Amino acid sequence: MAKELYDYSDLTGGNALDLLGHLIRWGMAGKKLRTVQFTAQALTDGIEVGELKSVFGSAQDRIMFKARIVAPDPPQQPPDPCDPAYFNDTDYVYKLISMHPWFVSIKDTSITSPVTRGDLILVELEARGNRTNPRFNMKYGRFIKLLSVEDPSPKETERCAVLIKMFGEISHEPLSVKKMDISGDSFLGSRVKGIRRRTINFSTIQFKPNPVCKPGDKTAGMGKNPDVKKYFGKDKWEQYKRSLSKRESGSESGDYKSKNKWWYSGRYQFGIEAMAGNGVLKKEAYQTMVDAGCKGQGDGCEALAKKVLENDANWSGVSSWAEWDANKGDIQEKAFYSYTNRNFRWLVKAGLVDLDSPQDVAGMLAGRHLRGYAVQEMRKTGKEISDRNGTFPSHYYAEIGGEQC
Repeated sequence: MAKELYDYSDLTGGNALDLLGHLIRWGMAGKKLRTVQFTAQALTDGIEVGELKSVFGSAQDRIMFKARIVAPDPPQQPPDPCDPAYFNDTDYVYKLISMHPWFVSIKDTSITSPVTRGDLILVELEARGNRTNPRFNMKYGRFIKLLSVEDPSPKETERCAVLIKMFGEISHEPLSVKKMDISGDSFLGSRVKGIRRRTINFSTIQFKPNPVCKPGDKTAGMGKNPDVKKYFGKDKWEQYKRSLSKRESGSESGDYKSKNKWWYSGRYQFGIEAMAGNGVLKKEAYQTMVDAGCKGQGDGCEALAKKVLENDANWSGVSSWAEWDANKGDIQEKAFYSYTNRNFRWLVKAGLVDLDSPQDVAGMLAGRHLRGYAVQEMRKTGKEISDRNGTFPSHYYAEIGGEQC
């Protein structure tokens, strides 16, 4: 069986292992929300997930794989990777697979007869909202049991034949692939700390236009004064804010009082430079940081950053840091819209977004929010630099862009 089948960095742009800890923790956490069961079709073979015995005291390991919901009444999903129309476009199929949910076994699962590509399986998704129009968690799901072994045909005109073309013939022998180790940090969902550099193939994660995922008003992204809120439309703008807020301050609803060790603060973790650029702080406040060699507001600058923020005389959008924390007058949301709209106009002018794809736009905006101008290099050459928490702009691009639809 092709080794590439187990290299999930090819499927998710390098962030599969970063998400692995979140996936396992979520899958083992138990049911907290209403769940709905579906029949799904496996898009990848099941892989054994690390040494979970040491984490859960389990007698056996778990498995995980990507799958597509097929019945009954499947929720909205990306295009079907198994569609014979995509047989000769394997790069696109890789990306489509990456956009489908991960499923993890919730009980000890023997790997002597593993789930393989094309198999029909019983899974469940968590659901929010009312029962007539639920909103499903389309990122993670739980594997219940194998329903039938399908063994797709390799013929070009047959469903799922591309999965044979990409990954090789299916073997039903016990998995021999080396396990992915789960360390304490990765189990908790942490990334490798510290600023890192790497080169990726951006085309493997780039979101293309999707007929089921359209902008609210594409024309609002054109002309002299593009408007990001009108471009997305109300629902997608709110979704973008929720997605970014979840990663910046820890929850979709956001914590307006959130602060990190370098004193980036608020629901969207604004730094002093961004606050000064959006009229929340006086320009002199940021100049104080620059003059002290703390332009980046990083290590060694924590005390000065706190001092600048505690000085009421430095504030202009509100009267104090306390009022910023309280989101007085909706100041944080107003600053975020202003900041994001400036980023949107820059991305459009630089030709760094595809306005036919709100997923691409959301991903680039998120990467820009995280690492500024570095997203240009990421998109054009694949070279990228992480933040101090080890998060790359491509992580934000793939994760936040993928949540748009």
